[in-house]
Amino acid sequence: MTLEERQRFVIEGLPGVSAATGQKLLAHFGSIRALCEASLDQLAAVPGVGRKTAEKIFDVLRAPYRPDRGEP
Repeated sequence: MTLEERQRFVIEGLPGVSAATGQKLLAHFGSIRALCEASLDQLAAVPGVGRKTAEKIFDVLRAPYRPDRGEP
């Protein structure tokens, strides 16, 4: 995989992010780091990303990892 393919692969693992949306997010923010640091409003402002999807992405990127939650 190229670097760009790996970047898209990582972003496409986020909830509600298709290949097309992943490319839009990366093009808009320029890097995975910038995307991770984006506010909820900044995520929701990306064309093709609705408020609900932005909230899911934001939550996944900000929630602490707790392996003992019992979730699959």
